[in-house]
Amino acid sequence: MNTKASNKKINKIVLILLACTFLSFQKSNDNVNQYFKSCLLGEGIVELRNIKDNKRIYNADILYLETEEIGHYEGYLTFHRYKIGENKISVTDKNVKLGLVTSSCNEYIIAHDIESNKSFRLKGFNSNDLFFLIESINKHSYEGKRSAKKILKDLNEYVDIDIDFIKLFEAIKKMKFDSEYLIKCIDGKPAHGRTQE
Repeated sequence: MNTKASNKKINKIVLILLACTFLSFQKSNDNVNQYFKSCLLGEGIVELRNIKDNKRIYNADILYLETEEIGHYEGYLTFHRYKIGENKISVTDKNVKLGLVTSSCNEYIIAHDIESNKSFRLKGFNSNDLFFLIESINKHSYEGKRSAKKILKDLNEYVDIDIDFIKLFEAIKKMKFDSEYLIKCIDGKPAHGRTQE
């Protein structure tokens, strides 16, 4: 067997696999960004208005939003943040004006499951998807089905993103919507997932 030819084939296969991984990762990041923009627009946190007639616009494609990846969990789950004042936001259409409807809260966090391409709102939004995130983690678990408490403990231990997952879970479970761990940014109080103490 020709070693040179074999090595060339192996190198080509490695390059193809790397390219596919990069493209998949890039597509995942694009999906996260699109989800972020859709949530911010849909929940009325970001407003786009036509300059001429002041009509509201819901086109996420003309919104530029810079987000940052802030954590990982078990290789398939990433955490992303948009923080007002730190990450850029603008419109790409000069006939549209941008407005932010928020108060003392300035941070929005989502988790993204790379394998299922699903995203979960965790902090700052009008709704919270923590229960769906737990379900998604259980679907991927190599340990089999784990308790919510075990998952939340692991998230608190391994993902350092200023969310106390256990206290957030308790607030949702008890439907304590006025809890400091479960308040919408638009309300003018601290965001979902108060910083761990």
